[in-house]
Amino acid sequence: MKAIITLFAGVALCACGPKAALAQAGGKTTDQLTPRGTPAANDLIPCLPNGGGVLEGCTVSGLSAVLTNVVATPCNGLADDTLAIQAALNSGLNVQLPPGVCVVSSPMLVESYRNNGQTLKGSGSYYSASSVGFSTTPPPGTTVIRPTSAMSGKSVFIIDGTPIGGPKQTWVQGFGVEDLAIDMVNMTDEPTSVAINQIQAWDGHYTGVRVLNDGVSKRAWLFEAGAFTTHLSHVQGNLIDFEGDSSSYAVTTIDLVDADVGGIVGQYYQNVTFVGGRSRRLIGPGRRQLFISRRGPRPIVWSRTPAASMWRPRS
Repeated sequence: MKAIITLFAGVALCACGPKAALAQAGGKTTDQLTPRGTPAANDLIPCLPNGGGVLEGCTVSGLSAVLTNVVATPCNGLADDTLAIQAALNSGLNVQLPPGVCVVSSPMLVESYRNNGQTLKGSGSYYSASSVGFSTTPPPGTTVIRPTSAMSGKSVFIIDGTPIGGPKQTWVQGFGVEDLAIDMVNMTDEPTSVAINQIQAWDGHYTGVRVLNDGVSKRAWLFEAGAFTTHLSHVQGNLIDFEGDSSSYAVTTIDLVDADVGGIVGQYYQNVTFVGGRSRRLIGPGRRQLFISRRGPRPIVWSRTPAASMWRPRS
């Protein structure tokens, strides 16, 4: 006879004996239950109060609130919100930013095992499937992170497991950013001005993220050696830069779904996949990539055009 263990966001809420398990699960063990899918906010989950001996019903929304760090910072475009956001990231809980403009003056560091599985989420995404739907000024109710001029030549977010245990030894796993914009208007237009820099980290995810005012040379995303298996969905920015160390230690397995980017630059990267969306300028001699349009897959290898100024798919 199997005991039932109810899990929510990786936390064991209840571990009961065999008889209790059957009673609470309608006479079924966990492997016999029908998958429910995404629970509703008012669905009940059994939980055991601290120091108590009787199971009670907790709502999904209530448990989610406990496991989310709602950042208490003004994000009014005036006050510096750096310390509050960094403290929330250091907590290891999922982070919810309020609507408004959040000012940051130093890099946001994601460099701990506490950040594994963590998501930083804004208060609303305004991505549309068509680039026509974008504007320089985001609509009310959305979250914008705006670095100061002190961030010129630096990265707004650094996701890197190197400080944990050294180069090629430790990684941050499963960190993500959702539903916000990063406005680089105050940062100088140079390659070292970066919105999101992922180094020794994998299983990353970026959804509904737009990088604003990233000029000609700034990097919306910079993936360095040690970055792999990462998913970008419904994002927009100018340049995405892949900078592996060598053919044996390359940036690898990055997929972009319905992404609108200005171009791909870099060296030592492989297994980059595009599904829908568009890239206006892909630069990558001999780099094997896969573009899957809405009309079907089309494997491509990029080669120079006669003008030698662009790269185009070679059939």
